[in-house]
Amino acid sequence: MAPLTLANLDTLCDNWKYYQPEFRAVVVKMIESNTSFGIFLNHPEKGEETLAAMVLQAEYWGIGLLITLPEHRRKGLAALAMSHLIKELGRKGITPISLNATENEASSSLFAKFGFKKGGLYQWIKPVKF
Repeated sequence: MAPLTLANLDTLCDNWKYYQPEFRAVVVKMIESNTSFGIFLNHPEKGEETLAAMVLQAEYWGIGLLITLPEHRRKGLAALAMSHLIKELGRKGITPISLNATENEASSSLFAKFGFKKGGLYQWIKPVKF
């Protein structure tokens, strides 16, 4: 587990289901300004580490992005990353919140396991340029 850097930006954007190019600057700011963690898996045979899961604190102090790369899902990595961020936010006196896509059942289930309660519903809206 280590903090994310801008070197991880493309992996994050490539694996975020709701990513749009106009979000890139926001994600850069999240990485540069807020607490974030990545779970990196060591591959000694290749002499490298790869990012498997990540979590970022949003600008509103909540859990902004929680992403596990598809080949690493269902291994508990999202829970590990989220637990680490929740503890770090708590150490800073921040009570974590999150905006979660309602159709993302895996994420909703994970948040429920951590004691999060649903507070309302929202929809993503993409403005159309005229």
